[in-house]
Amino acid sequence: MVVSALLSKEGNSRRALIKAVEENTPLLALSTLDELEKTLSKPKFERFFSWKERLAILEFLTRKGVYVEITSEVLACRDSSDNKFLNLALDGKADAILTRDPDLLILHPFESIPILSPTDFLKFF
Repeated sequence: MVVSALLSKEGNSRRALIKAVEENTPLLALSTLDELEKTLSKPKFERFFSWKERLAILEFLTRKGVYVEITSEVLACRDSSDNKFLNLALDGKADAILTRDPDLLILHPFESIPILSPTDFLKFF
């Protein structure tokens, strides 16, 4: 969701991310930040962001967010690589999960945590 928010300056993903970061505290885990860093490091993003801009994005999120120690081992998502977001939400006692990923959205709500698309997040919050 962060990448789509960065790519679309006028879309709901961008508005939802700004609202989420300004009005809430993003939850972070080493595994989720590692995935974002790997995604932003892909050559296809070089035409959209310089390496310096990509590092600034990661730095901004780490300043605004709170690190959560992951102790949960949820295996509920059909895409096993997305379970890390469920674990983070549970261990961090998240108010919501903001995503565009259909593999996560189908689980809404998860353990009483709403899983919301950017559009639904903007309506809900």
